[in-house]
Amino acid sequence: MQVGVEETRCKDREIEGIVKFGEGSLMAWGCFTAKGVGYMTKIEGSLNAELYTKILDDEFIQTLEYYGYKKEEIIFQ
Repeated sequence: MQVGVEETRCKDREIEGIVKFGEGSLMAWGCFTAKGVGYMTKIEGSLNAELYTKILDDEFIQTLEYYGYKKEEIIFQ
């Protein structure tokens, strides 16, 4: 027996409504390696080249050190 399109639609009682709220947003930078997740940081305001470089110098390098990676031996993507 072939089921028609009308027969596969959800009924109102099968659908749960949700309420969307909030006007805010959150921007974060994080990374992961083959050995696990790395450090993460919340970004306040906008991300520019100076802040991105600081994040790489801090959180990214700390992640490499935590997992015992050497900067010369990794591929950053």
